[in-house]
Amino acid sequence: MMEKYKGDEDYWSKRNVQSSWTYFGAHNGIFRKIPATHQEECGQYDPRCRPWFVAASSGPKDVVLVIDVSGSMKDYGRMDIAKDAAVTIVETLTVADRIAVISFSDRATQIGGYSSLIRATNENKKRLIKAIKDLDANGSTNFYDAFETAFDALENTIKREVTSGCNVAGESCMLMNRQTENMQVHSHLFLVLFMTDGQI
Repeated sequence: MMEKYKGDEDYWSKRNVQSSWTYFGAHNGIFRKIPATHQEECGQYDPRCRPWFVAASSGPKDVVLVIDVSGSMKDYGRMDIAKDAAVTIVETLTVADRIAVISFSDRATQIGGYSSLIRATNENKKRLIKAIKDLDANGSTNFYDAFETAFDALENTIKREVTSGCNVAGESCMLMNRQTENMQVHSHLFLVLFMTDGQI
């Protein structure tokens, strides 16, 4: 890492520009920065939660967050835990990713009124994070509508050809067209994260 920084420093000094930092983030949370800076507290920065690390380690992705907001989520701080997890996931996404956030209790709703996944721009992420933080738990639990809405969002995204475009070798997703009962296989990575306490 020092050799890389020294090479960068030599390159930029020839152009009369001061080189910036060189970063390294590992899968176990180790973080190194050259030149180093003094910090009062050690271990407060985890690179695994930063968009640059997530993008480099996983590539573009299509993510659907399905969040249970039924009444039982009020118990034991479950709603706050689900919100914190959802916000953390949204914050790690980059503009190369697509996302949909679905909340459900008696019925499921895609946050923002969209019908497909949207690009994870800073503006869209801010809107989704605000909406996630404003979620309130009440009502019963309708898992069926939650999954139906999640798969509708994925299906609409594929039909509109606005996926993140990440083709992953060996990964495929099978979506059933409910009208024609035909299975379509897509060589693509979709992530559906289902956040619930499991209580019906």
